[in-house]
Formats: sequence, C-alpha cells, structure tokens
Amino acid sequence: MSDKSTWFYLSGIKLPGFNWAAKTLEEFGLLPTFAKSGRIFYDGGPSGTEDSVGSYYPHPVLDQMIEYALCEFQNVEKTLNELGLLEDQANVIEDNKKVKNYHTKGKPDKNGNYKDAGMHGARFTSLVGVYDERNDEFIEFNKIIKSDPNLGVTKCYELAKQYFFDKAVNPKTGKLETDEELRARQRSQMARILQHRLDDELDNLVAKGIIEFNPGQTGYTVQKVSGTAMKKPGAKLPRYHGYRNLYLDDADIERIAKWYSSKFGNQYDMDQCRSLAICAYVNDIVMKSIMSLEEVERIYSGMPQFFEFKYDADGHLTDRGEDESKRFGGQGSTGSNNRSDLPNISEDYTCAEIKEWKISSPLSKTLRDAFRTDEYRDALCNKLVL
Repeated sequence: MSDKSTWFYLSGIKLPGFNWAAKTLEEFGLLPTFAKSGRIFYDGGPSGTEDSVGSYYPHPVLDQMIEYALCEFQNVEKTLNELGLLEDQANVIEDNKKVKNYHTKGKPDKNGNYKDAGMHGARFTSLVGVYDERNDEFIEFNKIIKSDPNLGVTKCYELAKQYFFDKAVNPKTGKLETDEELRARQRSQMARILQHRLDDELDNLVAKGIIEFNPGQTGYTVQKVSGTAMKKPGAKLPRYHGYRNLYLDDADIERIAKWYSSKFGNQYDMDQCRSLAICAYVNDIVMKSIMSLEEVERIYSGMPQFFEFKYDADGHLTDRGEDESKRFGGQGSTGSNNRSDLPNISEDYTCAEIKEWKISSPLSKTLRDAFRTDEYRDALCNKLVL
C-alpha cells in the first residue's frame, strides 16, 4: 500500500488459503473442486466429486469471509439502534453526538440524485449483496432508495437478514434451520459470490493477455460403459477446463496441476489439470486480496463507513474504496499521529521511499520554449518600464 512514496506491508497475519511454502498437497491446503456444472466447491470432502455437497464442509476461506460479514452486520444493527430506526430505542443517541455522514444523511443535488447519501454506519460494505440461487440475480444490501425517508438503510437491512443472516425455513423439513444448516447455506452463498469474483478476474487476465481461453477447446471426459470408466475424446470442455497459461508463474501452475492430476487423473488430461491449476492459483490471489483489504481496514484505516461512497443516478453503489484507499499511506507515514497501541507489534518500523516514474512527453519541449519565451517577454517589458 502506498501514498506519497510511503510504502508499508502487513506481515505476521496468517490468511486462510494456500500455503505457498508447502511441499506436499496436505500442507498446501484444500484444492477447490471445479465441477462440470460450473459450480465451485470448497469442500475438502473425501470424494471431491460434484455430488458431494461442498459448501456444507467447514472451509477456512468461506468461514473467514462470513465472519467479516457478521462483524459488519453487528455494526449496522448498532448504528440503526443509535438512529432509532429499530424497535430497540434504549440506545438512541442525541443529534449533537451524531457523526457527519456516518449517522447523518447526505444532501441530494438539484436533480434529486445523491452522490453520497450518508448514513454510512447503517450501510453494508463487506457483504453488499448475495446472488439468488434460483436465477443468479444480485440482491443488493447497499442501495439508495430515494422514495424511502431513510434512503434505504432499513429496507436493505431487512433484505440482508432475510437472504443471509437470519435462519430460514428448511424446505425439506418445514422447520426453521439449525445453526449448522444456516452456516451451510451461508457457505454456499459465499462460495457463489466468490465464484463471481473469480470469473471477473479470469476475464480480466484474459483481456490483459496474461492467460488465454479457448471456449472451443476439446479434451476428453469419462463415460462409464458397463461399469468401466472409458475416455470419450472430442468433448467440449467446461469453462474452467479451457485456460492456458501465458505469463503466470509456470512452476506454481505445474505444481498445482500435478496435484489436480493425482486427484482427477482418471477424468482429465494434463492440459485440463493445468487449466484447473490456473483457476485455483487466481482464486487464491482473489481471496487473499479481499481478506487483506478487510484486515487492513480493521488494523490501520478504520471502518470504511467513515469514508466517502459513490453511487450512480439509480442509487447503486459504484465505489466505496477510492476515498479510503488514497488515505492508506497516511496511516503508516512518518507523521505525528502514528499508531503505537497495536498489541505485539513494535513501535518502530521501516518506511521505504521510492522515486516516482518520470515519463517524458512530446509536449515538454514545446511547453519549455513557451515558458522561456514568456520569461523573455516579461523581462523585456520590465526593462522598458524601468
């Protein structure tokens, strides 16, 4: 993270996911299962097959993401109570104690649109919505509803409870979910969200030419004939089986590919295993990037609700990190307000300064000559006046 040539790094915080220093698969971590149906399972189950209900198994990445969401949910509920928008009126705070934008509403422009609607403390920033498992529609938990006197904070809170945080009726038993069933559903929903993030990043890497994807690529799949697994060549590959590495680390991709081959060697050829390795490699980077941001907010920058948000004209959240990220460097810069109260962390740390890149422009000479001519003109005019 950097700001004004000040860089600092987080170390000593163990994030769930792959252990890149490992030498065996057992030490490396659980490989996600990329099912032919297009779903990703973070199961760690004994079979690792598509029929294992992957999200029902505990998985440190999914559970860590859920904990971030639960932590924020508690704060949203606390803020709504402070604003007197829930049934509990015992903790309502006075107007002179409300923090601007955190508790108070923003102001609309002349067209009635909100660049930032305020009331950030009552809005979700970690889990901003979930995907409906029936039709993959995104259900937003952070949206401005201009027709609502509270600009949508209570309605979004109720949606979040309904679709993620509260127990629902189990359609199979007709009874309210148990704690274990609720967590299993939350894992399944979180896995779907993270899959969308992975898909976005894979598309981004293809667009940048770092990996390539051939949707028409063929390999072989396994077909059982009289109880015997037979290879069927020429079948079109599912999405996660059709990537080819160009500029990612070849050694890491090969290492993961061999582990996939040892797990699914009777089903996929080596090219498919390399594609699965690419997806697993990118998936780990995406997950740790999300977790790193969450941890930085908890340790350095503070709650994201204290910074500005951006919404489009329809009230959809478009950016909640720009205002926050440009201030990250100040949290670790050599100023008078450095944090020194972090447990088990030394008060001394090293700041590494780097020079900014200087890129020449073809206009530089033209501008230099123009300024020089102007200086000559001023000097001549001043001399004539004297």
